[in-house]
Amino acid sequence: MDFNTTLLREKFVIRDMKGDINDKPLVAMSNRIAVNLTDARGITLETIIVRAQNMHMCIRMAGKIVQTFRAQGPILVRNIPYDWEDTWERLIGEHERTHNPDLWVAVFARGRRLFTRGEYHPFLDLIEKCDAANPENYDASVRLAEEAFSQLGKEVSVVYESNIGMVIFIEGGKGRCGIILRNSERNSTFNFRVEDTAEYAVSPVQCLNVCAAFLEGIQLSFVIGVANEKQRMRLISTSDKESLKAKSSLRRLGSLNAEIATFERDSPVHYRPERPEFKDLINEAERFAADVFGKDEEGKEKDLDGEDEVYID
Repeated sequence: MDFNTTLLREKFVIRDMKGDINDKPLVAMSNRIAVNLTDARGITLETIIVRAQNMHMCIRMAGKIVQTFRAQGPILVRNIPYDWEDTWERLIGEHERTHNPDLWVAVFARGRRLFTRGEYHPFLDLIEKCDAANPENYDASVRLAEEAFSQLGKEVSVVYESNIGMVIFIEGGKGRCGIILRNSERNSTFNFRVEDTAEYAVSPVQCLNVCAAFLEGIQLSFVIGVANEKQRMRLISTSDKESLKAKSSLRRLGSLNAEIATFERDSPVHYRPERPEFKDLINEAERFAADVFGKDEEGKEKDLDGEDEVYID
């Protein structure tokens, strides 16, 4: 099955043009992936959009959509509707359920909501409706959203920002996956490629899940590293909420490492540049935290207000 998609990290800043210049604009943030479901001829039968609070859950939900399409065909026309609720609940692991109360997901097709869980900005619903009305030009959906507000008597300006979090391209039995590597010291990318062999067939679902594992592992490595250093500096105790989250993150990181190791054992995977090691990312996060939460040149403790939210997925 040929397959390609891109995960976008999006930010919409909505400002009331008739309001006070000092009023804070509304901000809608989301991760978004478009899942084009094609037949053997390469013709797209359905396109389903997934939005979610974080990258890895957005990608995993996309993987489930591809999986059920490959097993049972088109999703939107089934006599027995696809069980979105059960799918989502099975995706949420113990760590996510315990430590991420703000988790949300929204699934769309043709601008219509198919499934949602959790709270997200309603502006995202409007963007999907606008995109369905102008499917060949996603950027133009922003202008359509402004026009929709205008018809309601509100003059707004919408500024759209996006960057790529992941790219997957699979064609002719060859797969290439590019992933953003965001950590405390730099932002970069890495990719891996796989190819059909007599013993292995490139799977879009597996590629999606491995990308999700890497992205979640990168995030958790930062959480663990910062907590480690803050404990060392006695800014938090081992029983604090942040420390308990770091302990859970470390257990979760072990599961992700095992998932990636299984993929590497069973498939002819090649990384470029080298595969990022989570232990190295943890060490980098520790150095970052030592600098952020350390002492200034006069030996005084740095002001910590807001410093613990520098990394938001």
